[in-house]
Amino acid sequence: MANKYVNLKVGSFKIPVVWLISFNGILCIILSPIFGSMWVKLAHMKMDPPVTLKMAVGMIITGAAFFIILGGYYSLNGVLDESVKMSLWIMLLAYTILTIGELLVSPVGMALFSKLTPERFSSLGMSGWYLCYFFSGLASGALVSVTGTWGYGKILWILGGSLVIAGLVMLALKPFLEKLIAMDQLGKESEAVE
Repeated sequence: MANKYVNLKVGSFKIPVVWLISFNGILCIILSPIFGSMWVKLAHMKMDPPVTLKMAVGMIITGAAFFIILGGYYSLNGVLDESVKMSLWIMLLAYTILTIGELLVSPVGMALFSKLTPERFSSLGMSGWYLCYFFSGLASGALVSVTGTWGYGKILWILGGSLVIAGLVMLALKPFLEKLIAMDQLGKESEAVE
């Protein structure tokens, strides 16, 4: 999509698409220590938000990033012959928001998955976490294969909407999920005492 529908020219220089795709990785490197230190400071102040809240907000933020790209796509006014292109700033903003959402979901989710998996199954549990990446890769491939039929607009609606809905469902289930997490902690503490 970026190669066809995003204006990658800055002056007379055309930014390679690979650079745009690398922007997410660069932002992860820049923002990860900031988020890490923020969580540590909030924990010391006893203001660290629950994991369920971080993940729910992360999913909603990630969904919002897809809606920003959708807005850029709609700015083309249906002209898909590559004569009209969306602003590079739309994609950079979307990637920034996507990265923030990713940093709220991925490392927090991995830590939670590791924490909730029984110790004797820890390696199996982490394998399960990475298996999720495998299935998301399959889903991504399936979406790419129907993009020609459905169009980018529909795909972006599905991705953004699914993430926002999943985040809202997680927010609604937050009290229940926090009880489950607390019960698991109590179970592990009682096992340690025995």
